[in-house]
Amino acid sequence: MDDAGVGMAGADRGEGPASDGSVTDGPSTPAAPPVHLSLIIPAYNEAARLGRHIDYLLSFLSSRPYTAELIVVSDGSTDGTRRVVEEAFAGIDPSGALRVACLEYVPNMGKGRAVRTGVLASRGNHVAFTDADLSTPIEEVDRALTVLVALDDPGSRIVIGSRAVRGARIGQKQPLYRQLSARLFNFLRDGITGVHTLRDTQCGLKVFDGPLARAIFALQVVDGFMFDVETVYIAQRMGVVISELGVAWDDDPDSRVRLSSALRLLPDLIRIRMTHRHIRPEHRGAILAPWSIAGA
Repeated sequence: MDDAGVGMAGADRGEGPASDGSVTDGPSTPAAPPVHLSLIIPAYNEAARLGRHIDYLLSFLSSRPYTAELIVVSDGSTDGTRRVVEEAFAGIDPSGALRVACLEYVPNMGKGRAVRTGVLASRGNHVAFTDADLSTPIEEVDRALTVLVALDDPGSRIVIGSRAVRGARIGQKQPLYRQLSARLFNFLRDGITGVHTLRDTQCGLKVFDGPLARAIFALQVVDGFMFDVETVYIAQRMGVVISELGVAWDDDPDSRVRLSSALRLLPDLIRIRMTHRHIRPEHRGAILAPWSIAGA
């Protein structure tokens, strides 16, 4: 990705992600205090959908009883996604409880790269990401965060949205061909990576303790849609217990996810296992140490 560059707008930070998704030093500015929640929205040519949703996202986060930051990452968009986001962010008071940032790089690299870029640029005590189409309503982020902070083992907690456990509320369902393709995918995923203890790894909503999120994403190598499997695989190899939360969800007919050719995902699944199979629970402390922050 030698020709890739990253731009940032609306941010009050002195660091930013490099072209490989890592965080690099930027201009020397006073470090801003951590926020309670960082919300990452990956976006590839999402000008239309974000145009419909961005104001509601900002209003929702501004109304929360905690400090938050919203980071939108444009994954090489060519439809003016960044412009739409920047225009919405222009009205945010930089001294308020909500902080915002729009990151962009070229060329398009994949959803996994976009989420990784956002997570590594975050500074929240907790980190969440969800999809730009809001197939899972933004209110579910708050519910997942409430569940997360009530769990044991602070600093090593993950809650993932699920469409396959008790409490899930499915509105518009996926077409039958996508349901069958998803079942094939689950079979391949479980056989290769062994994450069969989880019913649904692909729901767009996931919430983490911040240092854990940044530690996991710093290890990742998959840029495409299989980054979700890589995320939970690394966490389970570290001995982290992942909680599934049934969430509300509606299928978006314009979804970019296409599992109809599940066999095409085999190389990424094999790469995930081969890259991270050496991780053991006893490595968790060393993996987390560089990412620990006060009060997390």
